Amino acid sequence: MNTATRAVLLATLASVALLPLLTGHALLQETPHFHQGGPGSAFEHLDVVILLLLTVAAFVPLVRLAGVVPRLFAASRSLRAIASGGSPRSLRGIAYVRVPGNEVTFFTAGFSRPRIYVSAGAESSLAPGPFYAALLHERAHADRHDVRWLALVAALERALAFVPWSQRTFGLLRLLIECRADERALAAGASRLDLFDAIVVASAPSVADGAALSEVGTLERLRWLAEPRQERVDETRTAAVLFASLMTAPALAHLLLWIGVFCAICSTHGG
Repeated sequence: MNTATRAVLLATLASVALLPLLTGHALLQETPHFHQGGPGSAFEHLDVVILLLLTVAAFVPLVRLAGVVPRLFAASRSLRAIASGGSPRSLRGIAYVRVPGNEVTFFTAGFSRPRIYVSAGAESSLAPGPFYAALLHERAHADRHDVRWLALVAALERALAFVPWSQRTFGLLRLLIECRADERALAAGASRLDLFDAIVVASAPSVADGAALSEVGTLERLRWLAEPRQERVDETRTAAVLFASLMTAPALAHLLLWIGVFCAICSTHGG
């Protein structure tokens, strides 16, 4: 992802945390209704009821986001279990950890210090060219700290699952991360055919917080490697649309507040 897209994702994360405050602010402006005629009088005003519902709804993304934390801890435990039986290796200056397993698997994991993991089956099954191309792809993930951004994308996807177009947006962002790693692998010396073969043979890992060679957008990436003439999606615009949709609730809350203020001023002058 480019810098602008990362900034939008961070802004979206901050917005999820601040949504209850942003919508609650409008509700607090209506608190005089609670004090003028007793607790029950507030519900006689439709605008207060709507603001209250928007404020409650604003907590939904935050609660769903908090549910990601246990999953991250579980993924870390799973990674430690996988890595415990591994052994450090290196090929042409690319360090990786060989882990047991007959399947062909390449993935990068680790938030603070990303490491590349390769299954024993990959070492024994792949020819040198595809094996090296896969390592270059994973090194691109490690160099760009894609694991952190993929974890953020997964967390926001869970938090905003109720937004109709969020699944497509986050799917596109994951695909773009993989495409960037493919491009960097090719720029570092991998051949298109070798990378194509590695993606076809590889299988996705069972680690939730990692970046895998063939986990996302396999068909789209293979099509691009075979015929590199497809247009790329505008990733910044894609993320910005999601951020804008997230701001709908607080914007609507404050719009209702100002409409109420405007109506109150009009009624005062009219009287």
